[in-house]
Amino acid sequence: MAYAIQRIKDVPGEPRKVTKGAVLLCDTSASMGWHDTWTGKRRIDHLAEVLAYVLSKTKVQVLCSFNSLVHEHKLTTSVSLEEPQGGTDLALALRWCAESVKPVPEQLHILSDGQPNEPAGALEAMRALMTAWSRPPVHCYFCGDDNDAPAKAFLASLAALGGPGSGMDSFNLATPRRLAKELVLRITHDRSAS
Repeated sequence: MAYAIQRIKDVPGEPRKVTKGAVLLCDTSASMGWHDTWTGKRRIDHLAEVLAYVLSKTKVQVLCSFNSLVHEHKLTTSVSLEEPQGGTDLALALRWCAESVKPVPEQLHILSDGQPNEPAGALEAMRALMTAWSRPPVHCYFCGDDNDAPAKAFLASLAALGGPGSGMDSFNLATPRRLAKELVLRITHDRSAS
């Protein structure tokens, strides 16, 4: 499914030229296909709304989605998110960042609705990434079932490995504007602080 992202200053089809900024890692595992009973939309559809807003207002260096694979999205006037499927291989996504994201970004944002398949492997990959990147701020956003305390605790421990200003918060994707505005504020605030 493709979602159009319109930016007034962009030329359609031309990649944005952001050399250093925020990295967004977005969970697109099978659980992101869950339908919200209030809105009738899937989590992935709400996530796309969030990304459309964030990309139109901020300087994002890299946008990746991950499930059992990692997908880098070109930052043009549109982004196509894959259908939700597979597991949550966050360790793979973090290792991909260590190998592929250059230059070192100013901050890392992780959006997920649950624990990864291998929490210990993800924490190990995060420690290695933070060492390689000199610990930029890490912001984790929990976008799942509000009663999933283990997933929230995992994301809090992941954020704790980041540098000063890191943190974790919980958002209901049925109200995507709140998360979108938080991301924009966080990205622009951290950019102005660096």
